[in-house]
Amino acid sequence: MTSGKVRYLAVSNWSVRHVQQALDLAGRHGREPFVAIQALYNLLDREAEWELLPLAGEQRLGSARGPWRSWRPTWARPGGIWTPH
Repeated sequence: MTSGKVRYLAVSNWSVRHVQQALDLAGRHGREPFVAIQALYNLLDREAEWELLPLAGEQRLGSARGPWRSWRPTWARPGGIWTPH
């Protein structure tokens, strides 16, 4: 990051424990912490609300979540299994 090749660090689909450990290590060793998380978050997978998003708020991390993360080709629908074309 100091040479300008990486501007911001982020993680995707990490557990709360791993996020907190990484932030603690960065602080102890004088490294740049990551600034954002990308969490699996949709109508059926809302576990991020319970621990990960509150941690992101406490640590002032940005969070990427939205409908683009909700696609799963194995979801069942009333007429059968939906598959991409």
